[in-house]
Formats: sequence, C-alpha cells, structure tokens
Amino acid sequence: MKRTIHIQTIIALAALLTASCAQNGETASQPEGTAAGVTLLGTAGEDRSPAAGAETRTDYEDSENTIQVTWTAGDRIGVHTEVNGQITAANYGYRAGSAGTTTLFSYLSEQQVVDWQDETSPHDFYAYYPWNESAAEAGPHAQPVTLAAEQQLNSSDPLAHLAALDFMYGSATGQTRQEVGAFNPVPIHFKHLFSILEVRIRGTQYAMVEAVKFRCTDESEAVSLGEGSTVDLATGEITPAQTSPEIVLTGNQNTQIGGYITYQMMITPGHAGREFEIVAQVNGNDYVIATRQVPETGIQPGRTLVVSADLTVAEEDTYPTVNLSEKGCANTYYVNRPGELYKFRADVKGNGKALTLGGLS
Repeated sequence: MKRTIHIQTIIALAALLTASCAQNGETASQPEGTAAGVTLLGTAGEDRSPAAGAETRTDYEDSENTIQVTWTAGDRIGVHTEVNGQITAANYGYRAGSAGTTTLFSYLSEQQVVDWQDETSPHDFYAYYPWNESAAEAGPHAQPVTLAAEQQLNSSDPLAHLAALDFMYGSATGQTRQEVGAFNPVPIHFKHLFSILEVRIRGTQYAMVEAVKFRCTDESEAVSLGEGSTVDLATGEITPAQTSPEIVLTGNQNTQIGGYITYQMMITPGHAGREFEIVAQVNGNDYVIATRQVPETGIQPGRTLVVSADLTVAEEDTYPTVNLSEKGCANTYYVNRPGELYKFRADVKGNGKALTLGGLS
C-alpha cells in the first residue's frame, strides 16, 4: 500500500498528516484454481503502513515533509466476513497482487476463500494488515494487536522499524452481491490504527543520543500494547493489555550544533488531556527536552505529531572531542582516527597569534 503524508508543524506541538492517494490502475489476476470467491480492492488513504514478516513488506519512503507508504506485491492481509451476525470467514489470508496505493487482493488458499452467501443479504467485510495467521478464532471485533514498548532505530533504514510496527484496518459493511457485482472486487479503504511521533533534536553541544522516550507523566496511562490487546476492526476501538506508560526508541545519533537529528517512533493514539514528556537519553542519563499537553481531541490515528526541542547536557555527558590545538596551534593538523570529533582554535591564523573574532566573517 502506498500512502503520502504531508506534515505541517503547528505551534510547538504537532503537525497534521494529510494523505493523498491516487488510484493505481494496476490489478492482480485471480490465482489459478477452481475457487472463484471474492477479491478485495485495498486502498490506503490517510495513513502509513507496515511489514508483516519475511514474506510481506510494505515500502516506506521519506522525502522532505512526506512519508510515502505503498503496498508491495505479496503483502498479506487477514479478512473476516459476517452475514446476519454470523461469521462466514474467519481470518482468511489474502495477498496483494501488485504494488501501489491501490491493489487487488486475492486468496492465499483454496481452502479459505471469501465468498458471497447469496444475492441480497448484506455482507460485512473486515480486513487488517499485517496478517496474523494464528488469530483465526478472535473474530473481527477482538482482533489481536500489539505495539512494542521498546523500538529499535535502524540507522541504515530509518523508516524500517515503522513498517514493522504499523497496523492497518478497514471495512466494507452492508455489501450485497447484487449491488457490487458477482465478479467485481469489494473496495476497502484501509486506515492506520497508530500514530507517529517525530522528535527533532537540536544540540547545543556535541552529544551522542542513545535513545528517545515518549512517556505520560501519569503512569497509569498506557502508551504501548502488550500481548492480549485487541482492536475492533469495525470501530478502531482498542482494548489494551500488559501495557507500559513509556515507549523507548533506541538508536545512536550524534547531535548537530545548529541542526536537527530526527527520531520517529510509533505510538498509540488518544491520551486526550494527558501530559507527556519527550526524553533524550545521553550517556545513560535522561534529559527531559519537551513537555506537552495533549489537546482534548487527543492524538489522532494515522497522523504525525512533530515535537522540536533543544538538548543541553552536562559536560561529562558530551561526546569526547579531540582538541588538535591543545598543545599549540599549527598550519596543518593531522587526524588519524575515523569516527571521532575534532576541534582546533579557529581564532588563530596558522601558528601565529590569536585574531580578534570581531573582524571575521
């Protein structure tokens, strides 16, 4: 699934994420076999998307103020159907046939094919991503879902962890074979269950940030979802279990003086009226860099909250810097240790006398 999120910072708190989705003309052919069944046309609009294991991967692409997410061929979703209050398909696996914002999903197994029961009975279709093969007995109104309290930044692919954590869902209720057409796909618009917190940190010294934490000052407020948590695919209502008041995103980044480093973590929505802290961990010590009050409307699902903050650390927590001019100034300095930070006197011309900084551009 592909989605585009435009982020626009608002005051000191956050930014709305507005997704634009274009219909993609690509479709997938029905797998060979005797079963016909129902195909699903999945469209991702106002949200991001994940990766569901080794065989499934949605693509994330970061470009300036946009996070784009696309379905990848082979992405797997789980499908539930209900007719007259009775489940007629329980967590059947369906697979994307092509990449794009919109793609056609068809069945994985001929033993699990979603089909119409008759011409006129209203059918309710529920789908989610990524597919949890072991969740067949849960039903669409108590679909298992988790959001890890410990997340890991991949320095070579900063958006990869978002793909691994995200959860999407959608529904198409009251559908009839007569109205949809026997051979037409059922369209389902997928939404994101979670939100993204983007933390932009500007350093006043050189320091190695080891982790960023999002936590509510009220420790009874859950921000992660452990095993046993569920979501109603009809409403997006979450029932949490084994929760934590804090989410930690680990990953080393050196602060840039005058510039920003960025961390993006997946968080649960909601928390209306709650106060939360953004914490930077440096040299094992926690520094609260921002405190925000969530508006009464809460953090909205499928949107990105942007927080910018400056980081000042104790001298003993700054990143070690090699002083090239510690023993005197020179015309040339040699550096021989990669990955280190170096400094030298910039107010001395070569090995001469100190200059007056006021005359420098």
